[in-house]
Amino acid sequence: MSVEPIKSVENNMFRALLLVFFLSFSAKAFADETLDRLSVEELTNLGRIAQAEHDYARALECYRAALEKGNSPRAVTNIGLMYLNGHGVPKDVEHGIELLREAAETGHPNAMMVLGATLGGRGKTEDENTEARDWLQRAANAGNVRAMSFLAEAFRYGVGIPSHPDDANIVRQNARASLQQEADAGDNDARLALGRIYKLGIQVPADHNRAEALFLAGASSGHVIIRRYLGSLYLDEMGRYEDAYQVFKDLADEGDHGGMNHLQRMYAYGVGAEKDLAIAAEWALKSARATGNAHSLFHPINGLQAVRPEDQHVYVQAIQTILRDDDFYSGPIDGDVTDSLRQALSQYIGEN
Repeated sequence: MSVEPIKSVENNMFRALLLVFFLSFSAKAFADETLDRLSVEELTNLGRIAQAEHDYARALECYRAALEKGNSPRAVTNIGLMYLNGHGVPKDVEHGIELLREAAETGHPNAMMVLGATLGGRGKTEDENTEARDWLQRAANAGNVRAMSFLAEAFRYGVGIPSHPDDANIVRQNARASLQQEADAGDNDARLALGRIYKLGIQVPADHNRAEALFLAGASSGHVIIRRYLGSLYLDEMGRYEDAYQVFKDLADEGDHGGMNHLQRMYAYGVGAEKDLAIAAEWALKSARATGNAHSLFHPINGLQAVRPEDQHVYVQAIQTILRDDDFYSGPIDGDVTDSLRQALSQYIGEN
């Protein structure tokens, strides 16, 4: 079976997807915005941020406001996903697929990719598998790299077509070639996507030096997400702790909550930095203030409990001390996460 040629990655689409998944601020920042002042795209972006933060009522409100203003295949796609998963609405798989199909029929590459992946994941009938492959092929031809990856697996395992490993390899090679072409032309989104492939060894042998070169090229332009991945590469895969620390410290000093979160973990667990739970707590609070929610504060607690239970109490004591010094907390310094501490944290970071 021959494989249709796949076009190069479309910069705007890929960039839009990355923005949706990696926007590094809270939807709560817009809590007082009047929705009718925002554009369809802004409303859809705001809904996606709220959805990522599990504020499904807010997400649905934003998506519906976007659809009242105009066409938004992205909003329809995301509402469809909410119905598929029962997030903020009664779970209704068939209605979710109906919405995904509605968005896909507009020719929106991401909608086609999501529909194809959803149908292929169900695989209830041969016709459904064939439809899944067709939508993935259309999305891949439009340059959607995730569709290329799903399509490769469809070829490999015979979803809707006879299994043929050679066809899967061709699709993967075309996807990487498309990304490499864009990366060589200076596109940071392609550098990020291709760098992740080589960092994690996604369907190819891991190549950390190649990943580093791609991330360094993007980091030189100040791209925040690429810089985070560069630091993670140094920390997790290459064991270059001093380099990792410097990347995350620079990001944190610029106000990036991702850099702050990594410093928090490095100090909390003594990986890449000398273990210091008080400094970990300081970075945790700074990150919480940068994002407007306290969720990141509690990331290390379960991990510390599993490694050394006493560290959990020291970490929470450090948070209590900082809050008391700043006149937000008046309770005991006992290392316990109580309702009064949670209330103090909410006030400290300005949560509603």
